[in-house]
Amino acid sequence: MDLKIYIATHKKFEEPKEDYFSPIQVGRALNDDLGYLGDHTGDSISERNANYCEITALYWAWKNQEYDVLGLCHYRRFFDIENKTDRINDIRFISKNDFAKHRFPKEKINAYLKKYDVILPKPKVSEYSIEKNYGSAHLEEDYRILTDVLGELYPEYKQSWHKVSHFTNKLIHYNMFIAPKHIVNDYCDWLFSILFEVEKRIQLSPYVYQQRVIGFMAERLMTLYFAHHDFNIKYLPILYVKDDSFLHNTPSKRRKMISNCYKNFLFFLATFPKKLKS
Repeated sequence: MDLKIYIATHKKFEEPKEDYFSPIQVGRALNDDLGYLGDHTGDSISERNANYCEITALYWAWKNQEYDVLGLCHYRRFFDIENKTDRINDIRFISKNDFAKHRFPKEKINAYLKKYDVILPKPKVSEYSIEKNYGSAHLEEDYRILTDVLGELYPEYKQSWHKVSHFTNKLIHYNMFIAPKHIVNDYCDWLFSILFEVEKRIQLSPYVYQQRVIGFMAERLMTLYFAHHDFNIKYLPILYVKDDSFLHNTPSKRRKMISNCYKNFLFFLATFPKKLKS
């Protein structure tokens, strides 16, 4: 089995030792070369990374690479392949030092894929439905546009989308997966046809966090796609590699960081509607 798992990154990092991993620099078309494989050659959308996030790497791999099984993760987020995390949790924080000793056995992935169709992150549980959760952090109008485009291009998904949007509070985050080629091809063809049309209709935000709107939408669409199809799914928790500055932040420093983020978001809410009218 030709397994390739691409690690989307925009900075240098400590790589896992397994040879099936391949770091890929996202947004390479607009940034200096880090010395990794880039997402900017051949058929690519590298220049749209600010909006599409890690899925510019997915698009590049889908269009330009050969593989039997494809995976996507991040430079600080990896599947907990050995599944040692508490069953209640969807994520486990790990220090850089501990991560350097961590292993991701290929034989365990092979064993999962003999029993399951696809490997996905364990969903995060929200207090609200997926639609309300999106509206609490992002522009509601964009979600309505996404719903319209989905109904126009893939009306057979309407019922599943209604159920996922209004009656589901479990969201698959990070656009991460490990799946065989036939699933990847179908998923990517479906996903990017929707996102390219949505991009034509929305107004992209000038604020850095909200510029990632297409990546955020892709997470909702991933949740929809795998809910709609009758796949046998293995959900795994995520290992999150934290640097020392985060692990040793005092509670007061963390509160200050959260407060600053919240103030920026309030500023976005106060100003963005005005920009839509101008």
